[in-house]
Amino acid sequence: MFTLTLTPFGQASHAVRDNPERAEFTGYNPQRVRWLAFSLSSFFAGLAGSLHAISYEQAGPATVGAQTSALILFMTYIGGIGSFLGPIVGATLLGTLNANLSSYTNAWGFYLGLVFILTVMFAPNGLAGLITMHKPLLTAGSRVLWRLVPSYVAGLGSTILTCIGTIGIVEMVYHLNSDLTKQTALTLFRLPIDAHSWIPWAACACAVAVGVLLSLRAYPWVRATWQATMDEARRRAAG
Repeated sequence: MFTLTLTPFGQASHAVRDNPERAEFTGYNPQRVRWLAFSLSSFFAGLAGSLHAISYEQAGPATVGAQTSALILFMTYIGGIGSFLGPIVGATLLGTLNANLSSYTNAWGFYLGLVFILTVMFAPNGLAGLITMHKPLLTAGSRVLWRLVPSYVAGLGSTILTCIGTIGIVEMVYHLNSDLTKQTALTLFRLPIDAHSWIPWAACACAVAVGVLLSLRAYPWVRATWQATMDEARRRAAG
C-alpha cells in the first residue's frame, strides 16, 4: 500500500483529494482516479476481512456493524488521515485502549467520542500530524527542539490536571447512574471515593477549573514558543 502511494497513480490521488479542479486542468480525470482508488480500497478492505476471519475463525454481523465502522473511523481520524502511518498509529492506540480500558470503566465510549471531537477541533491532522510537524525542528538540531520542552511541559501538565478532574466527574456520574452496582464506594485512581459526598465533586471541579485556567496561560506560550522556534529553524535551513 505504501509503494502504491509513491506511484504516479498515488500522486494523482493526492492531487485529486487536495484540489480536483486543478488536477483536472493538468490532464487527470478525477472521476476515474476516485473510482480506481475506491476499487483498490475495497480490495484491501476485503483482504483485511479475510485475514480477520482466518485469525478469529468467525465473521459475524458485529464485524460489519455500525459500531465497528465507527471505531475504524475514529482510529483513522485520531491517527491522522494526512499521513500513511496515521491510521496505523490510531488503530494501535485505540485497539490497545479498547482492550484494556473497557474492562475498567463503563464510560470508555464517552471518552472515545470526546477524544475524537477534540482531535477534529484542535488537531485535524491527527497524532501523526503532531509528530510530523516537528520534522523541520529535528533537521535544525536538538538544541532548537529543546527550547520547546518548558512550554510543552506546562501545556501537558495543565491538560493532565484538566483530564483528571473531568475523568473523576464522569466516573462518579456513571457510578451513580449505574444499575450494576448498589455500593456507594468507587475506586478512582486506586483510591476509594464516596460518590455521594460533596468532597470528591468539589475536588474534581477545582481540578478542572485550575487546569483550564493554567491551559489558558500555557497554550499561548506553547504557540508563541513554537512560532519562534520554527522561525529559527527556517533561518538555519536557509543559511
